[in-house]
Order: sequence, then structure tokens, then C-alpha cells
Amino acid sequence: MFAKSRRKQLLSAVLFVSFVISYLCPAELYSDSSAIIPHKGMCYATWEQEKFSSEHSDESLARLSALGTDHISLIVTRYQERYNSTKIVSNERTPSDKSLLHAAKTAHKLGLTVMLKPHIDLIEKGDGTYWRADIGFNSAEDWEEWFKEYRKMIVHYAKLADKMEAEIFCVGTELSFTSQKKEEWLRIISEVREVFSGKLVYAANWDEFKNIEFWDKLDYVGIDAYFPLSYSPNPEVEDLKRGWEKWKLELRDW
Repeated sequence: MFAKSRRKQLLSAVLFVSFVISYLCPAELYSDSSAIIPHKGMCYATWEQEKFSSEHSDESLARLSALGTDHISLIVTRYQERYNSTKIVSNERTPSDKSLLHAAKTAHKLGLTVMLKPHIDLIEKGDGTYWRADIGFNSAEDWEEWFKEYRKMIVHYAKLADKMEAEIFCVGTELSFTSQKKEEWLRIISEVREVFSGKLVYAANWDEFKNIEFWDKLDYVGIDAYFPLSYSPNPEVEDLKRGWEKWKLELRDW
């Protein structure tokens, strides 16, 4: 973590952009490693309503393009109070639709491929360990209410993705507990297909991807590859390379 002043200095309190090299693999070919296509991608996010419409954002996208980036995942975050809350809301930290459209238009002008990627974050994290993967409920009524809210949100952003001519839309991100509800996700995917004409992906957490039962209904397999690579607090590069070997083999075999 950067100290607050240092973080402001580095980021100018504008955009948090994290580097990610993504590998998109067509779902029907995910057993064939030759089908993997490397991309130079960036996760592009803000936690202000109109910042994506700013000159700072336009400049950031131009710099990403100049660095060789060819894909961006455009992040929009909505919130729920706790892991067991059924209401999903936007707030002052949720980018507006207008600003998302502006960012996508700017990115396309720069030749970037765009994925719109909605996230859900928790406002109250309890002891600090709860996050979106823990969203879940004890009653059928609460499950039904949450999925009703989620479908409403995700279809809205699917329509927006189609309007911005995004090439890819992410139907969910790291919702590990909810993804066990296969029939609900099949309904989500079906409703999204009705309003979005591009490709679909789900972003599975690294420890979730083998349990997803709806990969064949999507165009891409998505894995957020935060695999543990070393127990050392300060590993050498060779340690990290060795740490990847297990996961490379596991992913290949799967």
C-alpha cells in the first residue's frame, strides 16, 4: 500500500489502473491450448461518477495505447451493504452511464478493444474478510430477491455495452458462491444475449473456475488468475516462475 500522500502523487487522485495481461480462450475450444490468444490488456477503473468523461481519462487512455495496450476492461462498480444484503445500488463512486460511453468512444478511437465489466463491492465488510465471492443467502426468498436485483443491473449494463459497441461483456465477476446457482446464471446469460450482440465472458476467481457449470453458454472462459505463487514476502523472479509451473500445468490439463 502506498502512503496516502504518495498515492495521490502517483495517481493524481484520478484513475486507478492495474496492469493485467489477459488470455481469452473460446469456450468451445478451452481444452485446446493452441486456441489461446494473448492480449495486452489493462483493467481501467475509476471511483468517481464523471471521471471517465474527463481530460485526465482521455489522456490516460491515449498513454495506454501508446504503451502498446490493445484491450481494456472498463470497470463499473455497484454496491450492496453486506454479503447477505439483497439490494444492489449505485452511489457517488459508481461511474455514470454517460461517462462510460465517453470512455468507450475514446478507447475505440484509439483502436482499443473494449470489455464492459461490472463489479459488485460490499460497503460493510464485517471483519474485513468478506467480499463479493461471499455473497450468499440462507433462504430461497433472499436468493430470489438478489438474483432479481442482479439481473436488473446486469441487463442494464448489457444494453449499455451494446450501445457503446463494446466487443465483450462480462456477465459476472468473482461471484463464487452465487455461481453455484446454475439455473439462475443460465437465465442471466439468456437475458443478456437478448440485448447484447457481442461476446460474453464470466470472470471466475482463480479457485472457482473448475466449478462453473455454464462455461459452454459463454464465448470465453475468464479466470482472474490471482494464483498464490510464493510464501516468501519478497520472492525472487525465479521463485515466481517456479510458482507458476503448477498452475500452468493445471490450467493446461483442464
